[in-house]
Amino acid sequence: MELFQVMVQREADYDTLAELLDLDIVHYVDLNEHVPPTKLLYIDSIKRIEETNKSIKLIEQIYKAYQVPLKAPEDASRQVRAIDEVLK
Repeated sequence: MELFQVMVQREADYDTLAELLDLDIVHYVDLNEHVPPTKLLYIDSIKRIEETNKSIKLIEQIYKAYQVPLKAPEDASRQVRAIDEVLK
């Protein structure tokens, strides 16, 4: 067995690693074992995703309580632009 360090662009890291692991030809070794989870690069994103999921579930519960049907917007381009503006 040989040990290789593979550097992958952040935009493709999950897909690349998932593909390699699915092929069952690699074994993942965390080289950041000494780094506490709160200091990892992606922890802020995970927290933001968890908070967003909680908000979505709360909204769904409110809609359900008032018997309001949820549906996707017909044209999401306006919402996407608004989100892009907020993220800038």
